[in-house]
Amino acid sequence: MKQTFKNVLFSLVTTLLFFSLVEAVCSVFFVRPGARDFIERRILEQGLTRWKSDDEIRIFFYGESTIQGDALYPRSTIDLWVKAYLDDLLKEGAPKRVRVFNFGRLGCNSRFILDSFEETLPYKPDLAVFYSVHNDFVQLDNRHTNFDQKPPRFGEKGFTSRAAREFVKRSAFLSEANRLKVRYKIERSKRRDALKRAELPMIERKEKTYNPEYDALDQRSPVFKTILRRWRQNVQKIVHIAEERRIPVIFLSGVSDFKSYHPNESVLSAALSKDELRAWDAAFRGAEASRLAGDAAAAARLYRRALRIDAEYAMAYYRLGQCEERLGRYRRANRCYLLANEKDRVPLRAPSEVREFYSALEALGLPDVTVARTQKLFEEHSRNGIVDGDLMLDTMHPTVDGQALMALAIVKSLYARSFLPAEWWNWNKLRSIEKLKEGFDLDDDFQFLVYLNKACYIGRFYDKAIEYSNKALELRPNSSEAKRSLAWAYWRRGDEEKAVDIYRELIESAPAELADVFKQNPDLTSAIAARGRRRAPYILTPG
Repeated sequence: MKQTFKNVLFSLVTTLLFFSLVEAVCSVFFVRPGARDFIERRILEQGLTRWKSDDEIRIFFYGESTIQGDALYPRSTIDLWVKAYLDDLLKEGAPKRVRVFNFGRLGCNSRFILDSFEETLPYKPDLAVFYSVHNDFVQLDNRHTNFDQKPPRFGEKGFTSRAAREFVKRSAFLSEANRLKVRYKIERSKRRDALKRAELPMIERKEKTYNPEYDALDQRSPVFKTILRRWRQNVQKIVHIAEERRIPVIFLSGVSDFKSYHPNESVLSAALSKDELRAWDAAFRGAEASRLAGDAAAAARLYRRALRIDAEYAMAYYRLGQCEERLGRYRRANRCYLLANEKDRVPLRAPSEVREFYSALEALGLPDVTVARTQKLFEEHSRNGIVDGDLMLDTMHPTVDGQALMALAIVKSLYARSFLPAEWWNWNKLRSIEKLKEGFDLDDDFQFLVYLNKACYIGRFYDKAIEYSNKALELRPNSSEAKRSLAWAYWRRGDEEKAVDIYRELIESAPAELADVFKQNPDLTSAIAARGRRRAPYILTPG
């Protein structure tokens, strides 16, 4: 027994000594600490190394899907536009070359962005660009799971897995072993992607339903105040780390299309009396009738009357904004669209507190912190000063032109803050966005996929889904996918006749694609059957 114990102890000590030796060697030759798999993958995919040459300047981008690129990824992203501008504007023979790296991720929140910044510090960024605006507030599917950011304590659910991840990240040896796994996953993904065509989005998507009990975010509530406080703290930690490391940072203060998308959830004040409720209802119904009749002036007066009775109903602000815009009162219209988002109980875009925070950060005048006021930038380049679909793909993601505008603002900040010496620049070579686009692979096939993606994922904004479906059809008139997207948008909007006509056409040209659609939507099957057209037998038997 004693000999067995000695053998076990000897094996354990030998193993620990071996691991310590391997760990020491890895600490010298490999980056320490490691990072989560997503960051490791982006490091490997972009060829980022721990070693950095003397003639290299590194700019790192962190943020939400706006930085990642959303539907435009990977062909058009803000960092690629920055690179395009710098390639043009920096004089030949500049003593240093600038490289850009993108760590943006779909759906991530400010905590993830902060962690990504910390995990990539060993790679020696010379400048960091951040976009943390919307997701902490509007990501309904993960807002509640991210609400409590305190790490689990010993014995609590999630403690073991979190501790294991932290141990791997802090070990140089295990981090390098993990990178081997990530490399294998990258190669496996490349082989898999090479065997199939470009993935199309799921077309007949089930619409997201909102539960006010769960999804609502009242800006006066303790939940909202906690989320806002933690978002501010995360951004402030980024600033603190950057100041400690003497890394200049640029924050993009966010941009939204407030005009093109109506509020999700409008709620009347619970404090209204019965008489006030009747008066409000009469004013709002009258306003709606006048608006639909084309009398914007009368409608505006009645919407304002309704808002004097109750200042909480989001849709009243939105409709008033539409009337003000028709009347040519654009500043008022812009203000109304903004207030509609503020009063929306299931907000689609960041609240005004985010813009106010970035304005306060800018006012501090910190030497290495720049705030690019992107909403103002987009307004300056929009018709009548109102941001719309010309520069925005949806509520919060910019178009290619929008990305180019944001990138140019970043490049101008580099010049204004003397991040690169003035003698390196040649602004006479600045080309237009249209000219620069020629260097991007933005062919019709890519544009088609972008329009179809937006049509399918735009949610219950059916007019926009119809608009994008038609744009996709302009590029591919015979596309069954685009026709299905258009038919589905009409069906969800309630235009049964238009939807059925398109589906009837598709039954003749692409019946196999529709089997699951009709199986999952018996009401659609019944509507087609009611129009008395012949179809394949399986279509007549839903379920």
